[in-house]
Amino acid sequence: DVISVLSALIITTIQFRLVSHLHPGVSLSSVVVDRTFRGPFEEVCRAVNTALEFDEAVKLKNNMKKFVALSTCASTREKLKTTLFGGQRIRVALDDILVGFNVTVRRSIRRARQDLRMEEAIRIARRISNSGVPADLKQHATATAAVTKMLHGNLWTLPSARSINKGRTAVISAAFGPRRCMRCPEIVLTTLVNPVRCDPLSAIAYRGICDTRRLLRNSCDRMYKFVEVLAQVGTLPNVQGPAHGFTPLLDACGCEHTITQNDIIIKSIYTGRSTSLTLGSCAAFKNSLRSAVTRNIREQLVKRLSNDPEHDSVSRKDMVGITATLDDHAITQPTWRKNIN
Repeated sequence: DVISVLSALIITTIQFRLVSHLHPGVSLSSVVVDRTFRGPFEEVCRAVNTALEFDEAVKLKNNMKKFVALSTCASTREKLKTTLFGGQRIRVALDDILVGFNVTVRRSIRRARQDLRMEEAIRIARRISNSGVPADLKQHATATAAVTKMLHGNLWTLPSARSINKGRTAVISAAFGPRRCMRCPEIVLTTLVNPVRCDPLSAIAYRGICDTRRLLRNSCDRMYKFVEVLAQVGTLPNVQGPAHGFTPLLDACGCEHTITQNDIIIKSIYTGRSTSLTLGSCAAFKNSLRSAVTRNIREQLVKRLSNDPEHDSVSRKDMVGITATLDDHAITQPTWRKNIN
């Protein structure tokens, strides 16, 4: 209930102020009562013991079986296995699930959790497709139930390409019926619907970049550290983290980034339109990102269809010479007039 949540937030806030004062070298974060401590080995151990003493003083009980220690250093993990916290040993692992997000210290990408969520979303889309409701309700249910299920837990790590392709097919079948699958999915996603709501990959990338913008705008120190690591992306292989997960999100939107003195500029590869990641209007930023996503999907259609039917037997004769530039106003205006009338 509300009173229990407020009490937990108050106690956690008081505890974090105490730990921050006694151990300034430890970074703290929490989701209600799920607390995380990050920093040097010895400093973190002292900070955790201080938090446990605080819990004992205010008569709070901890389930030590849920405590997990992670470290990127193998020798530190061996020390953690023999370290006592509150008189007990805790579990030491390479990865863990924190409020639905996979936190890992491995140097390889972990996509199992994301793929499981995609499979569940695909099952939801298939149930929607088999329901007997009208087509407009199916489209709304697909965007609010199936696609929304795909978004959570994908902030820094995308699902596998196989899961994304299966999810796109399931979403199109559920929202528009199996006959719409005879059309090119790029046409359906960019002309009939909003791609950032119905296309799984575009929706994940759109939300991930918007969440990154929100997180960086809230803290100058976080922004400084993010830019510092982002400048090193590509120099070290197999590195996991926010900055290294941010670049695949941009690639999914057909964008590239440029680091300036005080900001990060996102530029569409195909339209050349630029926007600031942290400055300016949120509405303008989202509109620019949505335009980049739409153009990127259409460019994928152009690349997929060959313009030389003499040397490629799979080319469609009705799409020879197709380009990614469409008159969106002419496409949406008849529908808008019909709704007004």
